[in-house]
Amino acid sequence: MQWFSTRSGQNVATNSIKVYQDLSRQIINHINKGISIPDVLLQIEHLVKEECQKQYKLNPTVGSLNNSKGRWNELITTSLLSKIVVETNSISQQNGRSMVVFSLPKADTYQKIPSVFLTLFKKTELQKLQTQNIFFSSPDYIIAFLNHDPTQFRDIQNLLTQQSYDPNSFNMFNYFKGSLEFQQVRAIISLKTSNRPDRRYQPLFEAAMIKAIKCYLQVNWQYYMVCSEITLSDHKMFQEAIAPHSIITQKEELLVDGTYTYNKKADLVRLVNSVFMG
Repeated sequence: MQWFSTRSGQNVATNSIKVYQDLSRQIINHINKGISIPDVLLQIEHLVKEECQKQYKLNPTVGSLNNSKGRWNELITTSLLSKIVVETNSISQQNGRSMVVFSLPKADTYQKIPSVFLTLFKKTELQKLQTQNIFFSSPDYIIAFLNHDPTQFRDIQNLLTQQSYDPNSFNMFNYFKGSLEFQQVRAIISLKTSNRPDRRYQPLFEAAMIKAIKCYLQVNWQYYMVCSEITLSDHKMFQEAIAPHSIITQKEELLVDGTYTYNKKADLVRLVNSVFMG
């Protein structure tokens, strides 16, 4: 069980990805039974501390454990969104379209390019922007709609199922990289799992860039925030802030189209249903 590595003598760090891979089915089963995500995270933390005590008679470092909890939160979200979209596709496959959801690699771990998000699109689509110098960090998730094709539908459902159990893979991203059209993207989602005040500004910059591109291209993109907790400051900013380009167009457009709390699977079901019905 390679859950840990030792650093600086007695310091023990947690391999958050390995922990999640080993426990993923158990985690999803617990969430499907109605256990809240914060409680599931506490269970994972307890198991990790217990195993670390067995192996090293120590607890993992506080910093390592905090980083791991943030990563587990992201992985759980990816697993749940993947499961929900598989279920939605199975129910609605006769309506002529399929839904996909996937996370994006961070730019510094993928390659040195202005925007990983823009690599999803065909070259002919990117030419419409008339510039490649568009810099912003990767949003957490993309939801896109595709015309229904039986062969592709099977591939998509298989990839989504794989992604639900191995949410750290980017197989779905790689499958669509360089092949999407702008109008196929329906929702861009940012996940906020920290109450640090500075963490609310990064997704707002992403939202501003995405809304500016949306306005220029005249496409139906929606930007959503998913938060483990919503402070009063978060609520005011996410519910009231306007997209900066609205100052130029003189047509007010909200920066964030919807904010969802994130405690149970049902919260993400509401989000997916909103995107699907929109």
